[in-house]
Amino acid sequence: MWGSGNNSLKSGLCTKGQKSGMGGSQCAKMTASATLGILAAGNLFTGTFNMSGTTGSVGFGQKYAYTARPTALRFKYHAKVGTVDIQKGYGGPLAKGEQDKSSIYVAIVDWSARRVVSSGTSAPSGTWDPAAQTDLDGSGRIIAYGQLFISQTTEGDTMVEGTIPLRYYFPEEAAPSGNYTLVIACATSAYGDFMNGCSSNELFVDDFEWVY
Repeated sequence: MWGSGNNSLKSGLCTKGQKSGMGGSQCAKMTASATLGILAAGNLFTGTFNMSGTTGSVGFGQKYAYTARPTALRFKYHAKVGTVDIQKGYGGPLAKGEQDKSSIYVAIVDWSARRVVSSGTSAPSGTWDPAAQTDLDGSGRIIAYGQLFISQTTEGDTMVEGTIPLRYYFPEEAAPSGNYTLVIACATSAYGDFMNGCSSNELFVDDFEWVY
């Protein structure tokens, strides 16, 4: 179900962690890092990951059987978000010294194939914005989406509840039946694929559940 960008060069982007307020004995901990000015954002997503040389490729999407139409995604999180210290000019919108922001987003999709996004030491390929696109060539339709940008460090040391309302592009659509029907993606930097963000961000998440 879940994947991350952990690889032989960066094995700590997503690990098992502990944080006050988590639902069980462990939660997901994402940690950003940088080597020679190359940003590796901590990440967690529903999908697959492949590393070839210095390029990592995420295949977004997993099969999920819906029994009802959710209105939102609820979860727990704790974030440490700093100012941007890496901007490679690959399309990320934040300048050095600006406040960075972490991201958690969800999309209900009806895809025949996973959406592949590749990034490494140059501009990324395959990136997509569910807020602006309802159909992806080669994959399929986006039924609904929602996103939370986290631009401030969470107060205290306890996880807090977050809720992302779902915006439906196709509110009368039947439950998706494609090969891949769910995308959830978390990143310590929203524009990490573009080598744009803060190399010391952290993000803890736990207890994802639908709201009906």
